[in-house]
Amino acid sequence: MIKSYVRNLLEKSAFSSEYVDSFYRGEEGSPYTLPNPGETIVMLKNDQRVSKISQVKMLDFDEDEAREAKRNSKAIRADRLRTARRR
Repeated sequence: MIKSYVRNLLEKSAFSSEYVDSFYRGEEGSPYTLPNPGETIVMLKNDQRVSKISQVKMLDFDEDEAREAKRNSKAIRADRLRTARRR
């Protein structure tokens, strides 16, 4: 899910068109690595503007991951409670 989101962002975003020179899908391999479906290689443009990247607010996956972990833990507890009631 995250991999497809990142690749979609690399293909369509204004950020990407400004800062990304090219990117390689891991399934196809790249000039730098052997094929690996778990990776995406991103080549940034060699430009002075690239230093601005540190000033751009990056996506924060920690919040989403924490929310999903909390949701999953609630589901696990509810499952255990249902199982305990059946006994």
